[in-house]
Amino acid sequence: MNRPSVLIAVLVAAIVGSVAINVWPFLALFSASEAAFVLGLGVGIVLLAWLPLLYPVFMILRSKPQQPWRVRFVGVVGSLTYGASLLVATVVGVPVELYLVHVAPQLQAMGEPVGEPVVIAAEFVLSYGWIAAPAVLSVASVVLTRYLLPRWPAVVSALGG
Repeated sequence: MNRPSVLIAVLVAAIVGSVAINVWPFLALFSASEAAFVLGLGVGIVLLAWLPLLYPVFMILRSKPQQPWRVRFVGVVGSLTYGASLLVATVVGVPVELYLVHVAPQLQAMGEPVGEPVVIAAEFVLSYGWIAAPAVLSVASVVLTRYLLPRWPAVVSALGG
């Protein structure tokens, strides 16, 4: 096994171990098949949440010819992925939350229609949006990595590296 493969294997083992340690006390409450499902679901969610860093590492180590500033590439893709996801969540979430907190109760108090299906859908998205966050981060990571990887040597040369 070459060195990058060992590093990736150690990182994945650390992630799986952290999930197992946090979930272990609760696994006694389930049957064996339910415990395996819960543990697998936890590992899957954690791996999806770490994908914005794992996927660029995998792609930069696999690229031929070897890319310059490999660690910075991973940092840039991770930062862009998390930053873009947070920006979208803020741009969508803040106006919806403001409507739910300030506008909808006033309209309801005046007897006006508040758009009940819209309010129900917005409350659902705001309450359970964290479930979709790992999938959104994963898609954003793959898209940004595939977009930046071929352009990375030009970025490095423009920065004087």
